Amino acid sequence: MAVLQGVAELLRTGTAEEVEAFKETVSLLANSLVDEIQAQQLLLEAERGELALTVARINSLTLLCDARGIYVNHDVCIGRLLEVDPLSEVVIFFSDARLVRRVLGGTISFVSTPEQGTVLCASYPRQLTPDATPAPT
Repeated sequence: MAVLQGVAELLRTGTAEEVEAFKETVSLLANSLVDEIQAQQLLLEAERGELALTVARINSLTLLCDARGIYVNHDVCIGRLLEVDPLSEVVIFFSDARLVRRVLGGTISFVSTPEQGTVLCASYPRQLTPDATPAPT
């Protein structure tokens, strides 16, 4: 919410160039806010035993880049960097996108990251052996 408030203030008082630069962020924040409201509804449904999942195709790199776009301007990120590893690869998987975004948001942690530190998000394919069990790492 703090990010949304900050961007709203920038839109109200910023220059045309600043407003233009934040158009994509506003779109991501709006989608994130809707997702957050829906996630709260999901939690309530889960508590009542009424949760119905909507499984969809998810692109891991798009997911990470969208999360970065949302959290990079968040208050907890001030003085820290949030980056997506440029060596990340696209991994396609199937899950409920709302739940995955909720879990990802909860795992991006700035608490243990020192001032001027970097939180690095990454996506790498996991190699599987022919019998579909995870390969030793």
